[in-house]
Amino acid sequence: MAASKKIQTVDEQTLDAIPVPVILFDEKKIYFANKEAIKFFSIPKNALNELLEKGSFLQMLDDKKTARIQKSVKVILGGKTIYNSNLELKTYRGKTVLIESNATAVYFKNKKVVMSVLYEVTERATKEKETENTLLQKTAQMRSIFESSPHLIWTVNKKYQITSFNQNFYNTVMSLRGVNLTIGCKIDEHITERRQEYIDFWYKKYDEAFKGNKVEFEKEDENSKNAVYRKVFVSPIFNSQDKIVEISCIAHDITESKIYEHKLLNQSAKITAIFDSSSHYMWTISRNKQLSSFNKKFFDLIIAMFNIKPYIGLKTHEYLKTKSYWEVFDLSYQMVFKGKSINFEIEGEDIHNNKIFLEIFLNPIYENNNVVEVSAIAHNVTEKKLALRRIESSLKEKEVLLKEVHHRVKNNLQVISSILNLQSSYVTDENTRAILRESQNRIKTMAYIHESLYQDKSFISVNFSQYLKTLVNNVVQSYSSSEEKIKVEINAEQIMLSLDNSIPAGLIVNELVTNAIKHAFSGSRTGTVSLNLKHENNRVFIELKDNGSGFADGIDFKNSNTLGLQLVNTLVEQLDGDIEFETRKDKGTRVLITFKI
Repeated sequence: MAASKKIQTVDEQTLDAIPVPVILFDEKKIYFANKEAIKFFSIPKNALNELLEKGSFLQMLDDKKTARIQKSVKVILGGKTIYNSNLELKTYRGKTVLIESNATAVYFKNKKVVMSVLYEVTERATKEKETENTLLQKTAQMRSIFESSPHLIWTVNKKYQITSFNQNFYNTVMSLRGVNLTIGCKIDEHITERRQEYIDFWYKKYDEAFKGNKVEFEKEDENSKNAVYRKVFVSPIFNSQDKIVEISCIAHDITESKIYEHKLLNQSAKITAIFDSSSHYMWTISRNKQLSSFNKKFFDLIIAMFNIKPYIGLKTHEYLKTKSYWEVFDLSYQMVFKGKSINFEIEGEDIHNNKIFLEIFLNPIYENNNVVEVSAIAHNVTEKKLALRRIESSLKEKEVLLKEVHHRVKNNLQVISSILNLQSSYVTDENTRAILRESQNRIKTMAYIHESLYQDKSFISVNFSQYLKTLVNNVVQSYSSSEEKIKVEINAEQIMLSLDNSIPAGLIVNELVTNAIKHAFSGSRTGTVSLNLKHENNRVFIELKDNGSGFADGIDFKNSNTLGLQLVNTLVEQLDGDIEFETRKDKGTRVLITFKI
């Protein structure tokens, strides 16, 4: 019961705005019920006026409480406030409800009445029961989780006593320490072996958590036959006053991951050993052009070239101080970050001005289909490069020497040809002069070969088709009268022949063309000499045809006593080739020579 206070005046509008049931009454009748009260007591509209005019609040009570209520009304109207709990009332339809009532005196329409504000106990009790059931259910669920968890779970108070634990923790303590764990137990009091070690380790972790810190660490079971690793989390437990009363501990088995981690570390160590012991220079570059890893060879290389000690995070331009180096690598890295693999060579010098040649391979490193880094491997090709340069220099020297040799051979052959030409001017016998001229043409044939080698700067092959054109034109010019009466046709495919094949093949063509010009078109007879050159299936075909008078009957081409034909057959044998002769009187002659290349 509260002390008396000043009586307030209320109106219908104010009371209807209150969100809980409110009734105004005295010991005889009800004067007003707000909207929430009408709803709460299920009062129909057609009965509301009658209830307000005639209805007595006492009709809602049982007989035992009527007298007490009448007495309470008088006290309330006297200026007191009364609180009633567990008050049973009946709704308009006869349903009994359990309520709490807070009653005080007010003025309503100039009349002092009791204002009772009602709260339903039944609904609250139901909600409390539901809350209690939910809490019990949740507690059971938590307990089930607590017990079925594969982790070790326990709590400790400030005296280092175990205040709760799950079955896994109990089993582990029993297995490792032989302690039959109970609530309130201090584990260290039940162990003798390595007891101080236990205290020094665990109580230090507990003390840290009691200071309000979360503690996380890994622990290996000392007494376990096989290695068992656990990760332990220790956290403070706060009460409603925000004070630490206990700590919670959770430990889960990380043995498999730890063993896997050890394997990875071993593998990583092996890879690192390979990485560092490699004879190649290896490094990786991140997207911001910084060194993200490198091996010892790369470390030594950068010191040797730039006198800088590389480190993780060093930017490319900070050690590639020469602009030409930096530009080449910067452009190359950009290309690789776009997903391309590239390789290139660079030439540089160390700090002692010694040449260094590197062959560099750059490849993208992907992560989730994105290029995150560039891997680089460089081979030191200095010795190979210098050796190649020495070889190239030697080859150039030999090329110059061979060029000079061919030039001198050609000049010497031309000197011999000039001597023969000079000698022929002193010879009056036409037969002898013809022999000298033929010898001169044979010498020129060989000289053209050396001239071709000298001019083409190739010492292993001759452009044979071009050589034949020069050769045939020279033979025709040597017999000046033949240009008017003999037409020469040359159809030659582009063929490159070695020196060993070119000289005998050229001499054969020289003999055959010379023979055709001299003998196929005697007197005033005119005609055509055709020379065809082609190659097929690694064989060369040289065909010489004329439409002259042809050979006389009975001539054995392969066993002739003439120098020209003997020379042709000998040269064909030198080529390991074949020769075919076809001749018809006044129809001309066809000669086909074939040999392998």
